[in-house]
Amino acid sequence: MSGAIGEIAGNSESLTVVQFLPDWAERVSGEIRAGSRIRIEYDSARLPYYRHWHTGVRFWWIRLTVIFHPTLDLHSEALAPITPETAETPDPLMVSAPV
Repeated sequence: MSGAIGEIAGNSESLTVVQFLPDWAERVSGEIRAGSRIRIEYDSARLPYYRHWHTGVRFWWIRLTVIFHPTLDLHSEALAPITPETAETPDPLMVSAPV
């Protein structure tokens, strides 16, 4: 899992980190508030059997969808594709909570 909570400890801006860990645990560091930035980290080990092959090479992606209540603002984005040249865990997704 890239990044993390330790890296943002000295940051003066409001940043919340939401982690989806390989053991199906979830961890939130910070508070999600209107206008706050949210970093979503998803460990690909949560989906060990969700893999595609293209011309003999493993290639797949994960799509994250976030809905904010009560506004129902929707944000959906595919994380960076996972290929043999990249790390096993995709880059985190950065979103901002609506104001």
